Amino acid sequence: MPGVPAPARAPRAAKGSGSRRTGTRPRGRPGTSRPSWRCRPTTPGTRCRQLAAELGPYGIRVVTLRTGGLPETIPANLDQREVIERDIVGQTLTGRAASLEDVGNAAVFAASDLARAVTSAAINITCGAVPD
Repeated sequence: MPGVPAPARAPRAAKGSGSRRTGTRPRGRPGTSRPSWRCRPTTPGTRCRQLAAELGPYGIRVVTLRTGGLPETIPANLDQREVIERDIVGQTLTGRAASLEDVGNAAVFAASDLARAVTSAAINITCGAVPD
């Protein structure tokens, strides 16, 4: 991608699970040659704003999806599953936790032209558990 700053270029995959990486990860979007980026929850502020400032002139938006926990992603055989799920739901203002479908819908919106003016922002899908 000539002319695009280094943060926008997809880095080589790191060895191992990659679950400890900070910063961003590239996520390929079907039908496009441009990677989309998300900021890790551990770096919600400064890093996302910096990426948005660097990548905005190239038409690349930076949006974070913030969840308060997704009970359906907790392994069914985990001993403390019910306790964790009650804790996640108990922290919400709506009495329910977000689902993978909710996250998917927010991601589709964030990637769509309807959100073309949204960048350097977090979409809060915590059901009120984490105030903005």
